[in-house]
Amino acid sequence: MRLHFILTAVAFMAAGVLSAQTFRGAIAGSVTDSTGAALGGAEVTATNVGTALTRKALTDASGDYALTELPPGGYTVTAGLTGFKTATVKGVRVEVSATARVNLQLALGEKAESVEVTAGLPLVDATHNV
Repeated sequence: MRLHFILTAVAFMAAGVLSAQTFRGAIAGSVTDSTGAALGGAEVTATNVGTALTRKALTDASGDYALTELPPGGYTVTAGLTGFKTATVKGVRVEVSATARVNLQLALGEKAESVEVTAGLPLVDATHNV
């Protein structure tokens, strides 16, 4: 009886650990203006360059956004808001169980204008789960 209890407990713990694993990643960050002020209500779009999968989110009042459950791969991230130029970051890498941090800064101007940045490799990946 005691062995049955122990095996049941181990099975439940293993199920909890296995269900917590994910094979997807995320992109998160903030959107600000040229003075560093948060821009709430900005639309952030991440597009997978290999599959054309597109995910969108709006920034909250603090200018923060999160795009979760993204398949691994290369992404282009854009942010736009009426009265500001659209900002684009290319070359964002989404890895399994990790969050890529992409902060975007919007300059005053028309939405038809855009500012493009190409992402480089980070010196330290502090958001990767081990």
